[in-house]
Amino acid sequence: MSRTSRTRRELFERILELVREVFSGRVDPFDVNVVQLASRLREEFPRLRGWDEINLDLEAMIGLAGVVERQGEWIEHRASRLFVDPLLVALKVEVMDLKELARMFLRAWRPIVEARGVTPAFLEAAISYWLELPPASGRGEALPEPRGEQDFEPLWKEEEFEKRLMLEARRLQMALDEREGEISYSDYLRGKDPWDSAERAYLLSFLISDGVVSVRRDPATGELFLVRPRGSGDSAESVVTWLDIGGEGHG
Repeated sequence: MSRTSRTRRELFERILELVREVFSGRVDPFDVNVVQLASRLREEFPRLRGWDEINLDLEAMIGLAGVVERQGEWIEHRASRLFVDPLLVALKVEVMDLKELARMFLRAWRPIVEARGVTPAFLEAAISYWLELPPASGRGEALPEPRGEQDFEPLWKEEEFEKRLMLEARRLQMALDEREGEISYSDYLRGKDPWDSAERAYLLSFLISDGVVSVRRDPATGELFLVRPRGSGDSAESVVTWLDIGGEGHG
């Protein structure tokens, strides 16, 4: 390859690399002197030798045309009514009155979420609550003395607790057999009365911790299900839920 051919090839490669930089966003299209580069290609066109140089010359011209197209898109965007020059906006904000600026922000405010939980009735109830509170100096005297663990009586003695826990485990296994190994947590806790539901939830917490039964949470609805243990290697997992007694949720 002669020195002249090598120089032409380097020109083509530089133009193509510059075009790639423009299309990748790393170079401003207006930083490219399209007229000068096109003139160089026109000068070299009569001296081209072989199809390789002709193809490179064609790719370079197409690339420069793409750069001109990017310049046109930039000008069209600037000329459109949707474009707002940041400098003009900054200058307008600086000369605006504070009240006018506040009104502008208020008109443009579009909250994603709006909560209206504080009503006049709510405020009235809150004020009445605070007005009826005893003075802060005397509140500590009305508090009862803290009680230690020895002051609390267990629900059942140890033997009675083990018996109830065993019966609950059998009832749970029967329920799982009837429901093909899975039952809704809330359905299982639904007893004949609130105390029965609370007792069942209390015993169930021990069965879950001991690995007798596992808990599955439906990712779509968040509902909890009691299922058979997935394996001896699975560790127990704490589950925070609530128990509906008499129409009120209790954690």
